[in-house]
Amino acid sequence: MLNKREGYRRAFSDFDPAKVARFSDARIDTLTADPRIVRNRLKIAAAVKNARAFLAVQEQFGTFDRYCWQFVDGHPRRTDGRPPARFPRRRPNPTRSAKT
Repeated sequence: MLNKREGYRRAFSDFDPAKVARFSDARIDTLTADPRIVRNRLKIAAAVKNARAFLAVQEQFGTFDRYCWQFVDGHPRRTDGRPPARFPRRRPNPTRSAKT
């Protein structure tokens, strides 16, 4: 998949959602023949649909960021119930696990 990154970048207009949202059925058909990407029509059509939804959310909320943060009242959440630390302690990642 990583080998196809540049193909996707070209096929999907540098991932510009405004451009991708305007893709027509004819453009989608053209992309299904592009060997630089995975040529699944449903996946390509989903990318176009997602670009349109992204732009609709952006228009309604001003930014996609604002839309996402509303679900957590603008603050990161911890799953252990404790409040987030102001300056989290950084521990080095172990170089070995119990299995090595």
